[in-house]
Amino acid sequence: MTKDEFLAISGEKYEKLQELNQIDDFYKYEKAFDAIWLEFGRQSLEKNVGEVPQNHQKKTLYEPGTEK
Repeated sequence: MTKDEFLAISGEKYEKLQELNQIDDFYKYEKAFDAIWLEFGRQSLEKNVGEVPQNHQKKTLYEPGTEK
């Protein structure tokens, strides 16, 4: 992930964080705040590691190291 990609993601989340200032109920504020940060963490992790495959349970092409 480049610095520009990171700043683009964080800029998008900054706008969403600013929208939270309109919420009066602290429980709703905290729930939305947590959701924003989880999404930010997921997006930044996926950009660093790589795209997540459609089927995360799909077998790999590697042969097992044990024999019968």
